[in-house]
Amino acid sequence: MNNKRRIFVFGNPRVRADSLPLWILPKLRKRFPKIEFVVADPTEMLDYSGEEVWILDSATGISDVTVFEHLPAMESSERMSVHDYDLAYELKLLQKLGKLGKVRIVALPTTMGESEALARVSSCLTSLFGNQG
Repeated sequence: MNNKRRIFVFGNPRVRADSLPLWILPKLRKRFPKIEFVVADPTEMLDYSGEEVWILDSATGISDVTVFEHLPAMESSERMSVHDYDLAYELKLLQKLGKLGKVRIVALPTTMGESEALARVSSCLTSLFGNQG
């Protein structure tokens, strides 16, 4: 059985504002070899089973790396069609269905530079997980 802590990493490499988690991922993997970073698409059927689900993603409307521990703190975009399906909506739906435990999202500002994001996320993960990360 794999005892590694798992963090889902979301991002779109073609969209600058949504690619930051992917750009810092190789260095995060080197700094935190005990963490399993899983690159995923939020529209896929992911296995969010377990006591805690950790996610690393970009977010608008924040100025520093922020850990969201409550889904209502996340704003969903307005829905006009099924193409507007996003991570916040997916998580809230799964929670409402009782298929999701505790969720924590490490959110990166879309405007933060790569080196600052790496430093801040590294500090955040170290404070959250200590040497277990």
